[in-house]
Amino acid sequence: MKKIILLVITTISLIGCTQAKKEEKKNDLQEANLKGKVKSVRGTSYNAFEKFGEIQKGGIKSFIDSYIYNEQGNKIEENSYNSDGSLNIKWTYKYDTNGNRIEGNSYNSDGSLNIKITYKYDTKGNQIERNVYNSDGSLNVKITCKSDTKGNQIEENGYDFDGNFLGKYTYKYDDKGNQIEKNKYKSDGSFYIEMTCKYDANGNQIEQNVYNFDGSLYWKLTYKYDANGNQIETNKHNSDGGLDWKSTCKCEFDPYGNWIKLVKYVDDKLKYITEREIQYYE
Repeated sequence: MKKIILLVITTISLIGCTQAKKEEKKNDLQEANLKGKVKSVRGTSYNAFEKFGEIQKGGIKSFIDSYIYNEQGNKIEENSYNSDGSLNIKWTYKYDTNGNRIEGNSYNSDGSLNIKITYKYDTKGNQIERNVYNSDGSLNVKITCKSDTKGNQIEENGYDFDGNFLGKYTYKYDDKGNQIEKNKYKSDGSFYIEMTCKYDANGNQIEQNVYNFDGSLYWKLTYKYDANGNQIETNKHNSDGGLDWKSTCKCEFDPYGNWIKLVKYVDDKLKYITEREIQYYE
């Protein structure tokens, strides 16, 4: 169980690449490409089908998610619901006066604490440590972080509750502060997996490659965006370069430029509809 949580926490680092310089730190709204002073977002996904040539909305598909932000644009609460409307899991977050996240708490559906994460920073605002605690308050995992002179995080090391080394990630950046490479190493120091990323002139990630420990390609993702930076197409390629699947979406937007309805297609087949209710601070 203890190593499972490490896997959940640290493998998040392998999903996608960071696109913001430390000196141009983005808040959670910017990271989510949300425009305006957003207060909350509630998204619901529905099964979709066509009838008489029109797209129709079916029953609720899997989870419903909601997010609440403070006036500084940082996420302070996140809720995931089951399709019947019951709560699945809740996260709450706290920040210091500089906008750095200092605590995250995950709760089960009955309100009991699941895990707690604390964050520590140096005087320059660089994250230097994360600690993951079990519901009884005991330490589960410790992650230490290192940054370069520009404030970009370049290394993370994971340790279990006894201080045993579990593995590490290293990161590289281009001159614009975009993360272009991630490497994961096992507890014995051996190389495990690598990810590389490419970006367009606007800083949008357009390509992601994941390689096995022997250097062979595992899979590749390519992305396309509209003029406002919304991702509208994803293509997944397998290890031999062949197309595995293609995902596209069509969106409707509110006056702030945030999408409120997204219709998803996979391999040109209609899959689902996601609708978002967005509230703003006055």
